[in-house]
Amino acid sequence: DRSSAASDVYKRQVPGYIPEGLELVELYGKEFGNYVRYNGIYEDSEGRKLVIRIRYFVEGYVENNIENELRYIEEENGTLYYLEPEGYRGYKESGKCSCSVYFDNLSKLKDIIDKIG
Repeated sequence: DRSSAASDVYKRQVPGYIPEGLELVELYGKEFGNYVRYNGIYEDSEGRKLVIRIRYFVEGYVENNIENELRYIEEENGTLYYLEPEGYRGYKESGKCSCSVYFDNLSKLKDIIDKIG
């Protein structure tokens, strides 16, 4: 069944590293036809946020959906990094999943995204 397959994939894609002080405040998934999108939002006591978005493509292909207005910074180990107005976004593909992670510290963002999947 689609939802249990997607849930299993999400469990394998959960990050192995979350910076100290951040706690999970919201986790939800939603179906969008060809893919299921999971959002995990972490926050610390100062209001800093880490947002992790994982899309699992049911029909077997991954499509890049990085917004055109983001400014490309670099590529490292197959991950694309972009500058956002108040932070950074990392994007990578892994099998039938795409992962997009937002955080305000580029070095820690790289550690987080390296340990996903």
